[in-house]
Amino acid sequence: MSWAGKILRVNLTNGTVTPEPLKMDWARAYLGSRGLGSKYLVEEVDAKVDPLSADNKIIWATGPLTGTMASTGGRYTVITKGPLTGAIACSNSGGYWGAELKMAGWDMIIFEGKSENRCISTSMTTWPNCAMRRTCGAKAFGRRKKRSRPVCKTLCCVFAV
Repeated sequence: MSWAGKILRVNLTNGTVTPEPLKMDWARAYLGSRGLGSKYLVEEVDAKVDPLSADNKIIWATGPLTGTMASTGGRYTVITKGPLTGAIACSNSGGYWGAELKMAGWDMIIFEGKSENRCISTSMTTWPNCAMRRTCGAKAFGRRKKRSRPVCKTLCCVFAV
């Protein structure tokens, strides 16, 4: 079990991407991606905020087993305040993305604010073609598998403002 100890905070209003340390006391008290992500959401989002407003946040979180050989090692959770109930909404998914996020050195990504312009979202592009590669720090998301160039996945281009 391990934590990378870092969070990536993406502010779409300001167009900034800022790393910050993971609150390890919370990580120990709220074990797992859902618990820790819910704790961050409760602490950072007012309970009365409109779920569809820019004041709501979307959190992509990994747990301490993500990126390990555990049977749940590829899982990650998306946490936000849901518009249907107005309560915390959590969705869990598997595959490679959670493990790749952890191996890139991040435990969690917190999206906040609202972009003035539509954000770019490409499913896959080669690293030299990624428009945001110098500003979003997504170099770490390139997955290297005996290729001449790493592939920059969806996350690298989602931060365009």
